Amino acid sequence: MNRIICPVDFSEPANNALEYAANLAVHLKAQLTLLHIVQKNALHETPTGAKIIEATEELEKEAKRKLETCCEELKKEFTLDCFIRVKTHSEGLEKALSMELTEEGFDLAVMGTNGPDDYNQLFFGTHTYNVIRKINIPLLMVPKGCQFESFENMVYASDYDNEDMVTLQKLVDFANVFSSKITFLHISNHDTEKSEEIFLSFKDVYEDKLEAAPGTIFFEREINKDSTRGIDAYMDEKKADLLVLQVKHRTALQKIFHDSVIKKLSFAATYPVLINQN
Repeated sequence: MNRIICPVDFSEPANNALEYAANLAVHLKAQLTLLHIVQKNALHETPTGAKIIEATEELEKEAKRKLETCCEELKKEFTLDCFIRVKTHSEGLEKALSMELTEEGFDLAVMGTNGPDDYNQLFFGTHTYNVIRKINIPLLMVPKGCQFESFENMVYASDYDNEDMVTLQKLVDFANVFSSKITFLHISNHDTEKSEEIFLSFKDVYEDKLEAAPGTIFFEREINKDSTRGIDAYMDEKKADLLVLQVKHRTALQKIFHDSVIKKLSFAATYPVLINQN
């Protein structure tokens, strides 16, 4: 991951995510770009003609000034390559973000959320979850108040996807930067012999094919009728540092599962969640 982009609206969750992104960029030796979206349709008044241009230019100028200040502070504190980007859009915020986050080959987007203390509100309202569904790069959600710590314990939650092997191998490379261990976690809704056999079969295949140092990857199966609660309980019990989930084009049944889990965790998680796109 060489290029990280972080949307900023100067709110507390966004500022927290920005500091998190800066720490991550240092560890990954990556560039960090700060993005602010100016929305024409979000102007407090309803100016017309030349007044629209004037009002928009003022917003752009103010955003640029603030981002430049942030960038200079980050360069001094973290000694990293920092850039700014101010873009004006007449589209809705979700579409604007989706367009900007997938431009120019960014490798990772970092966005802040308000976390479980404000269940109905996310940074950019409920847009974080909707943006996840529209972009094609990994997105790291950082709850308000979540401070950066080296990822000693990563958890990859899976429902046995065909892309698990590819994603896990990428995750191994990512984990090597932090000398992390990875736990492959599957939540079974029922404790049956069949579900146990399937889990052990996948475990055997992955252990055989994954290129990872001994003691890097572990496999766990938990029983919980609610997959989201099962994942969240496991993260809390193990004090894990990062949850990784996979998103891809799926059948209708698979899509329901993943959309439900990702949507709930995007509101409720108290830990960072990396949504990998495939």
